[in-house]
Amino acid sequence: KEVLALRKKTENRRLAYDCQKGKKTQGSTAVTDDELQLAEEKFEESKSLTQQAMNRLLSNELEHITHLIGF
Repeated sequence: KEVLALRKKTENRRLAYDCQKGKKTQGSTAVTDDELQLAEEKFEESKSLTQQAMNRLLSNELEHITHLIGF
């Protein structure tokens, strides 16, 4: 559940970042450089947290399989 929630949050932040980046590319004055940088930082943070959670999940699965093989 945790990984799914983090993946959804990361996807939403990626979409928000892409949207702001697209607006900036089109020359819109509604998006400042600070807002764009903040959106990118939020996306990178979410991406990092999601990767860490997925790595923990994979290592836990490997540990469980190792224990099952031992039985």
